[in-house]
Amino acid sequence: MERRWADAADGQRAAGLIRKGAPRNADGILYHVFGAPEMWSDGFNCAPPFLAAMGFVDEALAQIEDYRQRLWNPEKKLLANIWDDGKRQFRDGNF
Repeated sequence: MERRWADAADGQRAAGLIRKGAPRNADGILYHVFGAPEMWSDGFNCAPPFLAAMGFVDEALAQIEDYRQRLWNPEKKLLANIWDDGKRQFRDGNF
């Protein structure tokens, strides 16, 4: 890994933004954007891999499981795009 990427990852870990500063719901699950209580299917590829790589495997798995609970459509066997946690409904139910 290039030194600049390693430094950036170390900076993120040291700053604790993902673990302490990012917006979350009452269960501690990350919202995808600032300013809206939304969980996006894109979230599977964002914070959880970073958390796992930094050694926070249990937290990464909790994020994945909660996203799955909210976004999974068992009939279609696909993830919906956006869950609005404030309204407790899909903002975008497309896949």
